Amino acid sequence: MKEYYQLTKLGRGRRLRKMAFEALRQYDRKLARVRLLTNHTNGIFRVDTSEGNRFVLRITDPWGCHDLDEIRSEVAWLRALSQETELDVPQPIPTKNGSFVVTIQIDGVPEPRHCALFSWLPGVDLSRRLTAENLYELGRVTAQLHLHSEAFEPTPGFRIRTLDKVFPYSDPGFTFIEPVVLFGEAHAHLLPPARLEVYRQAMERIETTLDDLYRDLRGIRVTHNDLHEWNVKVYRGRLAILDFEDLAWGFPVQDISTALLYVKEL
Repeated sequence: MKEYYQLTKLGRGRRLRKMAFEALRQYDRKLARVRLLTNHTNGIFRVDTSEGNRFVLRITDPWGCHDLDEIRSEVAWLRALSQETELDVPQPIPTKNGSFVVTIQIDGVPEPRHCALFSWLPGVDLSRRLTAENLYELGRVTAQLHLHSEAFEPTPGFRIRTLDKVFPYSDPGFTFIEPVVLFGEAHAHLLPPARLEVYRQAMERIETTLDDLYRDLRGIRVTHNDLHEWNVKVYRGRLAILDFEDLAWGFPVQDISTALLYVKEL
């Protein structure tokens, strides 16, 4: 059997599809169709049941910097948002034994992977409907999200990263991290010294800004941390927010800046 990381993206998707079926055995659903949507990082599958319902199964890539505690924390906040607000967000679906995350290992995929099933959110990406009305609505639902998170009481074991560093995914306190290689000697030949100095100065300025922001922790809360127009859907005049995988402790201004950055680029 060919080694997993030597396969094409399509080949990896086929392996992950076998894992998806193993994960779906844990749920009380009669399957009609399981289709790979993407495996750019995580394996994302659309799941159709014989009753006509749709779901999304996510198989988390172990090198995507999200461990079991973080996925369970994501589930906890999504459940609170579903129960306590009128926001349209994915609802985590429990297994037959009431768990919201299952860990699966199969031959042909080298690592065990955490799998979670969510409700399907219909609609098209906000990126295809960037009207003034929809951008106004994005601001409104973002404010609702931040108001809820301000009062949100984390469940025991809630553990996510904090956006107080330039490279928050290099935090050594978590299982999976992204090492910072930008300024390492091993990669110095990839950038001219002058350009590397620009990056260094930019990092120093950002660190100073973050230090000022986090000097007073009043107002810090759980943030979506990936609130761009490809993570928002438009359906019958309503906006739905999805992909809460990167949630982190932070400030509303950080969430808003992410959204505005991508809007500005279009």
